[in-house]
Amino acid sequence: MSACLVAIAQNEARFLPEWLAHYVAIGVDRIILFDNESSDATREVVTAAAERYPITYMRWPTPLDRSPQVAAYNYAVKKLIGRYDWACFFDCDEFLVLREDPDLNSFLSRYDSSVGALAINWLTFGSSGRRESDYELVTETFRCGSERHWRNNKHFKTIARSGRIHRMGVHYAELKSGAYVHPNGEPLSMPARLGVAGQIDHSLAQVNHYQVKSKSDFDEKIRRGRAGKKPTDPSRFRQNGDVVFRSLDRNTVEYSDIDATRGQRQAALSAIVDAFRRAGSMAK
Repeated sequence: MSACLVAIAQNEARFLPEWLAHYVAIGVDRIILFDNESSDATREVVTAAAERYPITYMRWPTPLDRSPQVAAYNYAVKKLIGRYDWACFFDCDEFLVLREDPDLNSFLSRYDSSVGALAINWLTFGSSGRRESDYELVTETFRCGSERHWRNNKHFKTIARSGRIHRMGVHYAELKSGAYVHPNGEPLSMPARLGVAGQIDHSLAQVNHYQVKSKSDFDEKIRRGRAGKKPTDPSRFRQNGDVVFRSLDRNTVEYSDIDATRGQRQAALSAIVDAFRRAGSMAK
């Protein structure tokens, strides 16, 4: 049993060490990170981390006529993930949390060959009252979020058997074969639209979605635009950022599920930070 993670990033170097460390800690066998024209230290962070862990760095320019995220995902489906049994598709503000299993492979071992893909619902986190980006770790700073049953958590991200994927979208995989289910084994339904489930299941797993972080972080996110949209799509850059922030900034419940892997995450983070610092010293 093996699993890779595919993601795309733009100017998120500050957050990448912790995010990479989290997925190392839960046992991902390979992380494939597409760099969508970052102007910060994304390349340096990822290549330094790759000195210690199985991480692949890919430059990824924005296509003229396609979403850079969807294009990157489908390039990975065709070229990069075939050697792995499963592929996870999560963003750099999304942390998969396993609520009962010690690692990813243990979790995936629950599902027999009839299952082609898993829909893992979001758990949306708010700003915890933070206005500025003057904090260290996302998982230690943002502890409060929405109620589990809140409608935004019907969004899900996908873990799919690599050989069963016909085409990958931002949230949803078109499968060649196999059932699409929630972690509890219930079939996925999408009555409203693709990528939004009819139900929320956090029984065995959830995606902690740090969609807001601080207000200044969110404002920067709005300025970057959405990688899931084509460059020519008017909705690529939101015009109502403050409205969206107020809607998403829910801090009604404190969650600690992610703390189960805190020790492993901190150890991996220390190793990644050390590798990055050494690489910087060598460059000088």
